[in-house]
Amino acid sequence: MPGTSAEIRIGVGSGSTKPDVDRIGVPARSLVAPPAPGKRVRFRVPDRKGGAVDSILHLPEDWTPEGRYPVIAEFPGNIFFVAGCYSTGLPDQCVMGHGMTKGRGAICVGLPFLEAGGTIAEHGWGDADATADHAVRVMEAVCAD
Repeated sequence: MPGTSAEIRIGVGSGSTKPDVDRIGVPARSLVAPPAPGKRVRFRVPDRKGGAVDSILHLPEDWTPEGRYPVIAEFPGNIFFVAGCYSTGLPDQCVMGHGMTKGRGAICVGLPFLEAGGTIAEHGWGDADATADHAVRVMEAVCAD
């Protein structure tokens, strides 16, 4: 699209971790609250067929309407449940952006993988075109507002 640009950066880290030490709390997601600083809320952008799918929008604690912030887009892992670790396969599970920023200085967006019919794909990658179309529409809406 004319006038639209994106910068993609891939970070690589190394080191050791200590389980359950200095864990960063992630705010609970609200289904009905409007976006606000420090809040994780359901974010819906109508699709081309008039439906909408849940994504997650998390504005940083230091967010102001006049500010400019990088946007971190994240997709969830596939659905799985094992002792001590699980994923629902839903955008609610997207918390790495919050962990990387400690809730400050960046907008974090949790995006779903979508099937061709527009439903969330909890297993696998879903339909690449449907997923990409939805991701672009969400990112455009976040950046515009």
